[in-house]
Amino acid sequence: MNPLLIFCSGLFGVSTGIIGILSYIGADTMTTTGINPLDEDGSHISFDVCQVDSTIGNYGLLILGGIAALLAFYLGRSVNPVLRV
Repeated sequence: MNPLLIFCSGLFGVSTGIIGILSYIGADTMTTTGINPLDEDGSHISFDVCQVDSTIGNYGLLILGGIAALLAFYLGRSVNPVLRV
């Protein structure tokens, strides 16, 4: 196998994991529950945009995720002929 393909596949997996974790933390900071980044006694970060059980907030994030997935799909499709993978 091509070493560059193996490296890029690993890089894609790591970056997907990091983006997934950061998006989860970002979504938690938008709720009233927020996050405690370092310790239970440490600072509390919350932007109080919506409640945890907010239907509008949850569907809004679902729609944003769908738009991001479609955008990534079509951008990847347009780049694919250039990379010739």
